[in-house]
Amino acid sequence: MLVQLLTVISALSTSLIVCFMIYALIITLFGSKDASTRNYGILTELPEVSVIIPVKDEFNNLRLSLSQLTRVNYPVSKLKIYVGVDEGCPQCLDVCKDFGQRVTPVIVSSKTKPAVLNELIRLVSSEYVLLLDCDSLVTPNSIINLVSAVVKYGSCGATGIPKPSNPCMGMLPKFFIVETFLWRKLMKGKDYLGLLVQAPGYFTLLKRSCITSVGYWDETSLAEDNDLTLRIYVVGGRIKLVDSEVYVESPSDIKVLIKQRIRWYRGTLEVLSRRWELLGRLNLKLRLDAFATYISPISPTLLILAMISNAVLGGFYNLLTVLLMIPQVITPLAVGKGLTWADRVKLSSLSIPYVLVNSLASLIAVITLLLRIKLGWQRTEKRGYLGGCDD
Repeated sequence: MLVQLLTVISALSTSLIVCFMIYALIITLFGSKDASTRNYGILTELPEVSVIIPVKDEFNNLRLSLSQLTRVNYPVSKLKIYVGVDEGCPQCLDVCKDFGQRVTPVIVSSKTKPAVLNELIRLVSSEYVLLLDCDSLVTPNSIINLVSAVVKYGSCGATGIPKPSNPCMGMLPKFFIVETFLWRKLMKGKDYLGLLVQAPGYFTLLKRSCITSVGYWDETSLAEDNDLTLRIYVVGGRIKLVDSEVYVESPSDIKVLIKQRIRWYRGTLEVLSRRWELLGRLNLKLRLDAFATYISPISPTLLILAMISNAVLGGFYNLLTVLLMIPQVITPLAVGKGLTWADRVKLSSLSIPYVLVNSLASLIAVITLLLRIKLGWQRTEKRGYLGGCDD
């Protein structure tokens, strides 16, 4: 009986993982045909943009982010910056004051990021709103590119490509380079096919009217950006992908990484459970993609189940585990820019432990969701390190 049960678990988990892989691969191949991430032109008349940044106590990150933001190629008179400063961080308020009238600090009492975003957006009047985290470092033309893409395509928003600002703080940020490489390829394919492109809060331009039309951010959501993305697509909106880079701090500590991934996985799965009825309002293509997107955090959990069942069954089943691991091992070798060959080989050798760490986070997320254990919104700790590799 036990052998039969393990055989079923192995077959189901392995089959589902392969389905996830094939689906992502097909979309990625379509993405190679898409040139729209660059083919949006540059506007001659730029609209006013309100930048909203929630911050709790990371005043060092905030200073760096604002310094970068005030140097972008965008008219000063048309860039309004609002910083939601936690009432318990006077240093953050001091940082904002150092930038004079260019930055408007707003004392907030809300404890979660989506609640702060809702407080801030009610203060702005411009149609275009740029979402940034306190550690987001924008590149010079990034805002112009996002605005131009939204205006040209008439979309609800546009997002860019994340890169780690701390690539020399160990191997974890280098794994983030691999992940963003895959994310960019996947999102390009989704953009090309008219599927769901995520609107992450660290760097996304949105029309204010689109945000208000869906009822702002869900203040109880652990993945407020994914939740907002789904609701935007339900009302007929769309997010475009733009080849503009933003640098964000990636976790460099295992505990921080696990904590971050638990929130990401649990939050994404909650979107599916909470918004299940909304999927029926999407066309078939979007409905299938939305389901695949929001159920995908179970894939690392399935990997654990497959590995355990295959190990117990032994023989041929161990070959299935090897086949599942091969893509994880070779992916770092395929990354183009950002990594030396020495880094790629090292990442390849460490890929299985890294996958297992993410699988552990996924398993915790799934278990807490099934047991209805409440998880509060928790931010990812930032160290504020932005040194070069030769420091």
